[in-house]
Amino acid sequence: MLAGAEKPKEFLAVYSNMCISPNSGDLKGERMIVFRSGHPFEKEKIWVWYQTGEGVLSEPLFEVAEIDGDTFRIDIHFPSPDKYFRKLVGRITADAIEGRYTDPYRSSNVVLKRDFSPENRFPICSSNAGPEGERWP
Repeated sequence: MLAGAEKPKEFLAVYSNMCISPNSGDLKGERMIVFRSGHPFEKEKIWVWYQTGEGVLSEPLFEVAEIDGDTFRIDIHFPSPDKYFRKLVGRITADAIEGRYTDPYRSSNVVLKRDFSPENRFPICSSNAGPEGERWP
């Protein structure tokens, strides 16, 4: 049985499956930087800095996450004329973010491992086959 959602104990944590394609040199994957903020007189908030790698690193999106019991939920709003958004529902632990995107365009699973020593460098993608034959970490 999977453990439930929990607030990161640290002020800031980086979760990522971002990697560099060995064939094309393109960046692939996702990265979430999760951090807590609060004020003594307000409820603490969990914020997420979200980026994708689709050839190059995307502009970051900044969203509030919700933790409700065992569930970690993020609504990620992509800037577009039709106000496209993705909702990630899953769990966050000290080691990973695991969940499922549920949106009208595409539904997919995601696992972002915790990067305990982030350096803003990305590894070469492994030979594990991902969606549509792409290589993922």
